[in-house]
Amino acid sequence: MVTTVFSGVLPTVPPEYKKEFMMIQVNPPVDVRSWRKLYTAALFETERERIPSRIADAEKAIVARARELFAGGGDTIEEDQALDDALYALRALQNCLDFRIAA
Repeated sequence: MVTTVFSGVLPTVPPEYKKEFMMIQVNPPVDVRSWRKLYTAALFETERERIPSRIADAEKAIVARARELFAGGGDTIEEDQALDDALYALRALQNCLDFRIAA
């Protein structure tokens, strides 16, 4: 069980999840600084079949970048807000796709 964090202290990771947690932290699947390119590619993808994978790639990069910024502890309010906005837009796009499929 991961403990709740307040005042900038990182949560403790249970031993049984430590290896998996470290792999995620050390080896992100995409270049975290490329999140804007991946985000733009997802928004402007014209092939409907490729949109879900573009969204997933962009979301992974955005989350990885947010974790990197959090770990750095600097004043990154503008990029933090841009990351939040991008995730919101990607989720809206995904919801539109899900709605069209269901209809």
